[in-house]
Amino acid sequence: MLAHQALGRLARRASLQVAAGAPHRAAQVNPTAPFALSLDLSHRLSRRPSSRSKRSYAVEAKQHSRIECPVCHATRPIKAGEIVALCPDCKAVQPLQLSQSTSHFDIFELPRHFSIDQTALKRAFLKWQQLVHPDRAGSNDKQKSWAFQWSTLINEAYQTLLSDRRRAEYMLSLEGVTVEEADKITDPDLLMSILESRETLEEAETEEDVHVLREDNKGKIRTTVQELEAVLDAHDKDLQLARTLTIKLRYYENVDQACKDWAPGRPIEIQH
Repeated sequence: MLAHQALGRLARRASLQVAAGAPHRAAQVNPTAPFALSLDLSHRLSRRPSSRSKRSYAVEAKQHSRIECPVCHATRPIKAGEIVALCPDCKAVQPLQLSQSTSHFDIFELPRHFSIDQTALKRAFLKWQQLVHPDRAGSNDKQKSWAFQWSTLINEAYQTLLSDRRRAEYMLSLEGVTVEEADKITDPDLLMSILESRETLEEAETEEDVHVLREDNKGKIRTTVQELEAVLDAHDKDLQLARTLTIKLRYYENVDQACKDWAPGRPIEIQH
């Protein structure tokens, strides 16, 4: 019930506009293969990891071993963790079903790594967007609603994996570790760096002054992302260190945003 309430809230406020990811290596996507979506929303619905076990998923799959299309009424077997977006017979958009047994990475057929192939991510996202876009539902209000819910969740998963910080937060959530907006770190060197950045922006007189600061801060962002990759893609993850680095990355992103917002005489705001 909580999952569907959260889904409703997401669907009402989500937009299908997305930013393109940076190019990387090409994806291997079969354009004729049936496409299904399994989505883990537990990191957005609770501050604690799901208590459901793998055994409970197996029971759920056994109880729902076949599904029926509400449009053409064709039935087909369904695998554990599989959620079908389109009916393979009539191609109609199906009601959205949620499974906590798979992750955002599974949606786009990507390995669960912090280092991500952004070209493959974007290509899979665009394919999903074409499959479940509300326009394909025609004039059927019920199917339009289903398609909008699918599109909202696909977009949410894409934006989460596209952002280094949000991807790190998501991977931590899969391990039962939360990162809240209000979380702070007490590293005196980092806090001093943030204060110095603020002073630099307050004293800046030209865009060139701000550009120098921003380029220096971008170097700190790149270093922190590399450190996160080393920690989160390790066999034995240091989750506490990854959490600290994720919060640190948020600080540097706030400095970058303050640089973008800078204008002569405008008050400087850097959240920390």
